[in-house]
Amino acid sequence: MDALYVDGDKPHDPRAFFHWQEMRVVEHRPMGPVTPDALSRAELYLTPRQERDEQVSGHELCQELRGKSHFNANYLDAVRSLLNSQSKEEAIGGKLLNSLVPLSFCVGSHGWHLYLFCWGTLYEDEAGKRYVRYLCRMRNSVYFGFQGLDVAHFRVNCPALLVP
Repeated sequence: MDALYVDGDKPHDPRAFFHWQEMRVVEHRPMGPVTPDALSRAELYLTPRQERDEQVSGHELCQELRGKSHFNANYLDAVRSLLNSQSKEEAIGGKLLNSLVPLSFCVGSHGWHLYLFCWGTLYEDEAGKRYVRYLCRMRNSVYFGFQGLDVAHFRVNCPALLVP
């Protein structure tokens, strides 16, 4: 894989992911192409409280992450698109998944169940609640989801994925 291009100019239409409810993008931080080298240098950031496996709310994390360079949700969309374009055996069993989300991200104190949050894009629903999207990597499988910022759920297995 030469590069996973992530469009940094504008966020993708949120209806592609949040198809069951009205959402809007309230914050989007641009980023450029993501190369395998950049992914290998990407930082998994945890706050001191997360490192102690204490729960932190999404709003607290937003404040702590201000000023850092984040992967945005377009990265998640690009990974999802590439994985969907391959057969399941090629995408999950082969090298593609490991080149997009290195298994090395999942070792250490995080165990084998890791949620990678891309704080570079934040969404808001009609009620004014904010959300961040993530990718969950479990050994040889992956799924995508979102989490409300009101929830104090962000622990040691929920790092922010920062651009090198």
